[in-house]
Amino acid sequence: MSVLDNFTDFYKDLRTDKLEQLQTIYHPDIIFTDPVGSHVGLVTVHEYFKHLLETTRRCEFHIQHITNATDFAFVRWVMILEHPKLAGGNEIKLDGVSELKIDNNLIVAQTDFYDMGAMFYEHIPVLKNLVRFVKNKIKNYKA
Repeated sequence: MSVLDNFTDFYKDLRTDKLEQLQTIYHPDIIFTDPVGSHVGLVTVHEYFKHLLETTRRCEFHIQHITNATDFAFVRWVMILEHPKLAGGNEIKLDGVSELKIDNNLIVAQTDFYDMGAMFYEHIPVLKNLVRFVKNKIKNYKA
């Protein structure tokens, strides 16, 4: 299987019992970056996913499109997330894109792009109204 097949299989139903699959996807010195932060090394990425998955009820990715070349790929996805402290524990759908750099059929760098506000801030009661206020100001701004 190709690294993109392994990537797709892993992310379609993200669970702690699948974390051993990380070594079939990522290089030991992986640099994994998302809006939360940067995580360097397979052990660190494993711990990041473990913590994420231990605190969520559900996390899965629906792959929409993959554009790939020999040493890189772009993956467009929709994440489905259920977290007890976000959106009242209800499902959150979030669009995103991953940029993957590939070497020897392993991902050596991954950068995820998604709207942090849509994922977290808009679902935390204290911040929800502030985010709406700022978005409305931007939407109604006239230069």
